[in-house]
Amino acid sequence: MPRRPILSAAATLVAAWATTAAAQGPAATVEMTGENTFEPRGVVIEAGQSVRWTNPSSVVHTVTADPDEADDPGNVSLPEGAEPFDSGDVEPGGSYSRTFDVPGTYQYVCLPHESIGMIGTVEVTDPGAGEASEGSSGSGPSGPDPGSGSGSGGTGSKGFAANLVTWLGKLHPPSVSFPIALVLSALLAEVLWSATGRPLFDHSARFCVWVGAIGAVVSVTLGWCFAGLAWSDGDRVMTTHRWVGTSAGLLAPVVLVLAEASRRPGGRSIRPWYLGLLVVAAVLVGLNGHFGGLMAYGEDYYAWPGSG
Repeated sequence: MPRRPILSAAATLVAAWATTAAAQGPAATVEMTGENTFEPRGVVIEAGQSVRWTNPSSVVHTVTADPDEADDPGNVSLPEGAEPFDSGDVEPGGSYSRTFDVPGTYQYVCLPHESIGMIGTVEVTDPGAGEASEGSSGSGPSGPDPGSGSGSGGTGSKGFAANLVTWLGKLHPPSVSFPIALVLSALLAEVLWSATGRPLFDHSARFCVWVGAIGAVVSVTLGWCFAGLAWSDGDRVMTTHRWVGTSAGLLAPVVLVLAEASRRPGGRSIRPWYLGLLVVAAVLVGLNGHFGGLMAYGEDYYAWPGSG
């Protein structure tokens, strides 16, 4: 049999396979970022096409369009006739794909990070109505707008000041570790100084209180930039985290003032107040670190394996 017809037929088969594979691939890909955002936030596809969500971050995310699962059912919307869906936990490095057959706007959330504005949309058009594209869908999410300084998303089209606040808010997660560690270390150093009388521990406690108090104020300020100005977040964990952290940030400078006053001549009577409030501050920062972890990794993160 001549070789040329065989090669031609093989090339035709390969081309057909590649075309079919491409058609079956996702029409859009959305990243679930370590900054707790969907990127892009909105995508547009045609009915019958699929979207793939990838998680390159180090935290667990979900893709959830189920009003019964969302903290605020208003953050989720589905076209008439469409079934709710929930990806379950998408672990770091994992992915989730879904094909959309019913035209309309799907608004979905990440359950662990819904309260800080991790909301996205999929706009599904009728076949032939337009090419699939990534970008802002016609109907934006009703949750916190990342560009407004509320939540942790992109800069949007706001002015420089709003964009600066949003960008500064992104520094909140890495900033919280320092005041937590330093306030707890200050308490430990005070205990060791009381037990041993060694000046090294006194100096260590003083240093930790100074840097920890400054760090707490900075971290709380960045936290308000990160989550936006609100008395309540519609989520008990987020609201608790906000106000426990704010309380710790307000208490830390008071502890610093008392720490310095207790070391001055005649300040011996102030020391019990200083130590008492230092204990309270240590409890607050430790507890708030726990609530922050619940928001980042989910409320069942510390559940015993197999107990869920």
